[in-house]
Amino acid sequence: MLPNIAEEEFPASFDPEEEVPERIHFSRLSALTGEARVYVGGALVLRANRCMFVSTAEKPLLVIFYEGPERLLTARVIRGGRQAKNYQNFVTPYALILGAFSQLMIAAFYITRPAFRETVISAFTALFIPLLPLVPPGILFVVLCRRFSWRARFFEAYRDLSRLPLDYLASGEPEGTLPGGGRYGSRQYETLPSAFYERDFPLIIPAGEKIDGDKWFVFGALNDDNAFPGEPADPYAMYGAFPGDPVILAKRYSLKAGIMNGISLLLLLLGIGINLIFIRIILILLGVI
Repeated sequence: MLPNIAEEEFPASFDPEEEVPERIHFSRLSALTGEARVYVGGALVLRANRCMFVSTAEKPLLVIFYEGPERLLTARVIRGGRQAKNYQNFVTPYALILGAFSQLMIAAFYITRPAFRETVISAFTALFIPLLPLVPPGILFVVLCRRFSWRARFFEAYRDLSRLPLDYLASGEPEGTLPGGGRYGSRQYETLPSAFYERDFPLIIPAGEKIDGDKWFVFGALNDDNAFPGEPADPYAMYGAFPGDPVILAKRYSLKAGIMNGISLLLLLLGIGINLIFIRIILILLGVI
């Protein structure tokens, strides 16, 4: 279920934390408001002269409950799909318990042997490694890691949004055809014309992302003349303005997201490494090693 939006327009700026979809149980459907809409995607089969959706292990159904205009659904789903990096899953608790038990067994086996004192110390140190990112002084780098990871989610969302209008265009072609018929493509402008503001045209990516020298690419239904693009009949066709060529934007944001994710991982490892060094210094000062 997508979170509710207060406005009818598409907000170009967003917070990934506020647009994360929520997985709900079937029993909660009765609590949905009368304005809620539903999108169902999956395998459609004909049974007893009736068309119905079927969910299988290979092709599970996608069911989305949302409020707001249907035209905004595709972009909202893509933005909300950029969830926080999660380095754990359902196996993590069992792995931690098994790892802790193994380290305790190693320490218990060698603790009576003075020659293996460093082995015992290493086992106890490894026991607390999962907590290393959460204790000072390395926690500062972990906080920075999360900040860079949060920023990478913006660029990943912008990258995917930039690719949306390209689905209706053949490779290298400026125009395409909508599934229901009609021309689809873009018009390019140095500055956005007055028609943009008169129609409350949506900015798919914030205007602040525009680089000097790039043109505005406005996507929508095309007429025979050179008029401003109109709203496509297909509600899932991207209708909005991009601060540059979508092909170039997708590559640019993909590179930025990769850099941010790389820095984020480096900061995480750096924080853990600093804590390991800090623990070793304390053990040396205490005369343990």
